[in-house]
Amino acid sequence: MAAAALGLEVSGRPPQKDGPPGGGQWSSLSLPFSIHEGTLRSGEHRHASGSLLVLGDVNPGAHIQAEGHVLVWGRLRGIAHAGSSGDRSAWIVALHLRPLQLRIADQVARGPEELPPVGLAEKAHLVNGAIQIEPADPCWPLLSVPAKRSGPLAPGSA
Repeated sequence: MAAAALGLEVSGRPPQKDGPPGGGQWSSLSLPFSIHEGTLRSGEHRHASGSLLVLGDVNPGAHIQAEGHVLVWGRLRGIAHAGSSGDRSAWIVALHLRPLQLRIADQVARGPEELPPVGLAEKAHLVNGAIQIEPADPCWPLLSVPAKRSGPLAPGSA
């Protein structure tokens, strides 16, 4: 339902795209691109050397970290760290962005307390050195990027 509300194709195989409609730029998408399928529970940690997509929720007490971007196709309620190797252009996107803590490169912020907008994904990124949250572009750069998949992880594994 959230994907449909964002205007994304939800049945069949999504079309391959070179970039977002309107000529936006996604050249900063980091490779390799890792996909984790399933919910990350308290105590679990997932790290990606490029960008990371989580197809599921990130519960409180779980930690996700990527040297590139972090995208959560679900609820982000744990800790997310994008640009962990110092990339200040990295961003964090989630369908439900209510993390305990956000980190982008060397900046740290607490998650917002108010409820998110219904049916809209949100994006956290650095603006003038501070983490800012705003509605996300519904055309994510995921569909044409080669990915390696992983399943659920054991608590404490990376």
